[in-house]
Amino acid sequence: HQSTHSFPTRRSSDLDGASTRLITVVRDQPIEQPEDYQLAEIVMDKERQLVLAFRSFANPQSNASEPRLIESYSYHELKTNVDLSESDFDIENPNYEFP
Repeated sequence: HQSTHSFPTRRSSDLDGASTRLITVVRDQPIEQPEDYQLAEIVMDKERQLVLAFRSFANPQSNASEPRLIESYSYHELKTNVDLSESDFDIENPNYEFP
């Protein structure tokens, strides 16, 4: 079990019109897997309490000084409570387009 520490920063900004808070998570113990993260950044919508962006970084490779970006996701135009039904997730539904 590896522990982490999460530090809400004082930095707030605006993303797609939403007031956000950046949360940085730093592992306090070395990572075991080369592609595991050492540091992560999470951008939260303050009002809706939704994740709007996520980035994770691994330790730098050899002589590099900057952490390596290993994952990056951002979500735009999020809509909640859009009245989905069971048929929206039914693979027999001709409008279902998930592979």
